[in-house]
Parts: sequence; C-alpha cells; structure tokens
Amino acid sequence: MRVMFIVALTLAGCGGDTSGPTPERPGGQKDLFPTWGDYLAPYDIPTSCSAANCSGCCRGIECLAGNGTGACGAGGDPCQTCKTDELCPSGSCIPPKCDETTCAGCCDKSSACKPGSTATACGSKGGVCATCDSDKVCADGFCTPKGPPMYKVTLVSAKVTGSAWLVCGFAEFSDCDLYVILKVGSASAQSTTKNNTQSPVWNEYLLTATETALIGSFNVEVRDDDSPLGSVGIGSCSPKVTSSQLSSGQLIVDCGDAKSVTFSFQKI
Repeated sequence: MRVMFIVALTLAGCGGDTSGPTPERPGGQKDLFPTWGDYLAPYDIPTSCSAANCSGCCRGIECLAGNGTGACGAGGDPCQTCKTDELCPSGSCIPPKCDETTCAGCCDKSSACKPGSTATACGSKGGVCATCDSDKVCADGFCTPKGPPMYKVTLVSAKVTGSAWLVCGFAEFSDCDLYVILKVGSASAQSTTKNNTQSPVWNEYLLTATETALIGSFNVEVRDDDSPLGSVGIGSCSPKVTSSQLSSGQLIVDCGDAKSVTFSFQKI
C-alpha cells in the first residue's frame, strides 16, 4: 500500500497542475500527462508585429500604443522617438503648439516658433511673425525705423617722417614712442603706445560711432610719449570723412609729420 501511494504522488507531480481541462487523445481518450504546449494552445501569443495585428507602433514583435514621445507611431509601423520639444498626440511626432506659453519669440504660418529678432520674422510673446519693411529693422520684437549705420573704427598704422624723428631722438636718444588720440563728435579714444619705431602698426579697435558722427567730426592727433619731457605732438589733422570712404572701409590721411595714418571701418 505504501509503494502504490508514493507512485500515485509521483505521477500527480509529473503531470503538473491538473486543475484545467485535460487534453484528449485521438479517439476521445484523456491524456493524463499533458505537455506545456497543450496548456498554451488556447492562448494567442503573437510571434510578429504588423498592421495586421497592431493599431499602434511595433517595437520588435511588441505592439505599443504609439502615443508616447519615446514610442510614437500608428498602423503597425516601427516606433519612432520624437525630438525633445515634440509631442505625439495621435501617432506622429509634431511640434508643440506655438503660443505665448511655449514661444518667447513669434509664430510663423506653420506654427513654428521663431526667435522673433529678424526682419523677416519679427515678434514676441507667441504673436504672429511680422515682416518688416525695407526701411525698418526688428528691435525687441517690433519693426522700428532704421537708425544711421554704425561703424567700428580701427587704427591700423602710421609712418613718421621729416623733423619728427629728430624730436624723438633728441628727447630719448631713440626712435619715437607713438600713440594716437581719435575724437569723433563727443566720443574719444587713445591707442596703446608703440615704442621705438618710426612705422608703428596697431591694428587696434578704438571706438564705434554712427555714420553721421564720423562724417561730421573726425579729429586725429599723433603724439610721441617722451617720459622726461612729457608728450610731444607729432601731427594732427581733421579729415573730412565721406560715405564712400566708410563704404570702402578705409581712410588714409597725413597729419603733419605723421604720414599715411590709416584707419579701417567695419559696418555693424
């Protein structure tokens, strides 16, 4: 009796959980020892993902809803990852709605957010982008009339000739130590000093001024920095700057014994 009881328990353990329906053999006979495949047969386990069995998007054989930015898609297409600022409300990656809550600049016709700082797309706070007229620029999100052009003025070089080098030598027994003072309207700037040279090269930015100011007043003074005697004037001049010179980007003038004093202009 003990041996038969152990055999019965062993057979029950090998058969697994027999609480479900027992598969039948051909002819209607019950299978006392069903396999795992017999139990899984009633369930539909997908082996692929496509439009035939997925209305969202496919990641491998897995069908996902397709409405998340990390898995966006529909119709059984492969899942896509949206860009950082995009949304996936209906199975496709789209930019967020452009309005004052999402855009500090302006919204163009395609509802894309633009910086709002250019003449072709000017605006702010999610408003509709405007195109400025040719006589206006975009400033702080508004089309405003253009002001006079601005130029950066750079001192390039100069040459000292004539009696000036005698003045330098007499004071310091050496070449000149030259610097330039430039005055444009109410603005002024002084260059650095180039020591022991009759042909100083600076390539040094001095100041920024409007076209109106540059044409109206441009005063140049070239001086020698003599430590024992103080500063000594080498030459000065007040050339009449023209629009064509500003456009060409260069001005060359003679100021007393300071020859070929060269300035460059960069429009900004």
